[in-house]
Amino acid sequence: MSSLRINHHHYFGALDGEGRYVLPWQGHKENKYTCWECNENLILKCGEIRVWHFSHLPKSRCQSYTNPSESQIHRHAKQVLKMILENKLDFQINHLCKKCHKSRVSKSSRFRLQESHKKIEVEKSFIYRGCQRRADIAIWDSSKNEAFCIFEIFHTHKTDQFYRPKYFWDLKASDIFEIYDRTKQVIKCHKPLCFDCHNEQIHMRYVKEINKYRDEVSSRLSEWRKSYEEELSRILDDMSKDFVDVLNKKDVGTHQDGYNEIYLIELINLQKDLRNKLPIENIFKK
Repeated sequence: MSSLRINHHHYFGALDGEGRYVLPWQGHKENKYTCWECNENLILKCGEIRVWHFSHLPKSRCQSYTNPSESQIHRHAKQVLKMILENKLDFQINHLCKKCHKSRVSKSSRFRLQESHKKIEVEKSFIYRGCQRRADIAIWDSSKNEAFCIFEIFHTHKTDQFYRPKYFWDLKASDIFEIYDRTKQVIKCHKPLCFDCHNEQIHMRYVKEINKYRDEVSSRLSEWRKSYEEELSRILDDMSKDFVDVLNKKDVGTHQDGYNEIYLIELINLQKDLRNKLPIENIFKK
């Protein structure tokens, strides 16, 4: 189970009668709400001392609101971040590249939806680097059919930057809850590199993989070429023997030595021609 502080659990939402995710401050005491995990009925506690929050009935064994797992924290944090963006709460994301040490500040005003073709989506699927990916939260630009920006949320395991596009932020779940309860307005992006350093890293990875593949192919082709040349030499030797046998059986008279000389010249030329035409010979010529 997680060690997330207990007061953050109070900001977990619940499902209303229409299956919509509702945060405690959006609820009404007279409405019915159910747990996202166990589907049991919940109580909305609207006291004046403690912050409003959902709670299970006393006999419930579900601990999703008292001792949530990492996946439960992640699931609720996505919905809370969606509410933060939709309600235009002010916050700031700071990022420091671990390689070039350049810092970057992104304010929440950048993420506010000014155009009608941009929409906040949870668990949005998209294609990146030729593969299907899924973003925790995406501000999706339908006019370009691409993500304007992406938010990934983690509790203990950070997101692999290789599988995310340029404008993505890796945020910690606890920071999101602290933005929501206004105890924090400046949070950290945990992706290791800036876009330029990340691209350089990707380039080096591709170069390394290509060189490795090139060496493997070159080694295999060298083996095939050796076998091919051995077979070619065997064929030429057989041709030479057959030709000599033919000359010995024919009555070539005093011109036999001349025929043998002409044959040897032609044989050498044929051998050079065949070797030059070997496809394996020229693959890595450059």
